[in-house]
Amino acid sequence: MGRMPNKRNAESLSIIIMKLNRQEINELKKLLSDKKYRINDVLDNLFKKMNISHEVDMFIDGAADLNSKTAGIGGVIIKNGKEIFSFSEYLHDATNNEAEYTALIEGLKYVIKLNILCINVYSDSELIVKQINGEYKVKNPRMKALYQKAMNLLDELEHWTIKHVLREKNGVADHLAKSGRKKGEK
Repeated sequence: MGRMPNKRNAESLSIIIMKLNRQEINELKKLLSDKKYRINDVLDNLFKKMNISHEVDMFIDGAADLNSKTAGIGGVIIKNGKEIFSFSEYLHDATNNEAEYTALIEGLKYVIKLNILCINVYSDSELIVKQINGEYKVKNPRMKALYQKAMNLLDELEHWTIKHVLREKNGVADHLAKSGRKKGEK
C-alpha cells in the first residue's frame, strides 16, 4: 500500500500539477517582460520558456449540415512553412461545435503520434478557442466531455497555444472539413 505524502511533498506536488489558464499565462508574460520582476534564474528561465517561438502550426475546422445529419473534420499540420500532415474525416450526426471540438481532438492525437510536443493551433471557432483558453465556460454536457478530452490531450504537450483566425485564413482546414462531411452524403 502506498504511503501518504508528508506535508512538504504534498506542497511540492501541488506546485507541479498546477495549471494556469491562458489569461493567467498572458498576465504572467506581461509581468515577466519587465526585467525587474525576473529576480532570479528560475523566473528568467520561465520567461524564456514562455516566449519560445514554435514552428509547428495546426489549422483545424469542423463542418456540419443538420439537415443531412452529416459532419466532417479537417486539419493541416505545418512545420517550417511546409505541410507535413493533413486529415479529413466523416462524422455522423454531429453539431458544428461538436465537429470543431472533434477536429481539435483528432488533430491533437495526430500531433502526439508525430511526437510533436509544441504546437500553435488555429481555429475559426471563436467559441472553442475561448473555452480552451478559459475565457468562456463550457455549459453543454456534450461539449464538456469533448472539452475534457481536448484538455487531456493538451496536457500531454510541453507547450501549446490556440488562437482564433478568420475563416479566410483557415481555407485548407475548411476545405478538408467540408470534404470529410461530403464523404457521408448519399
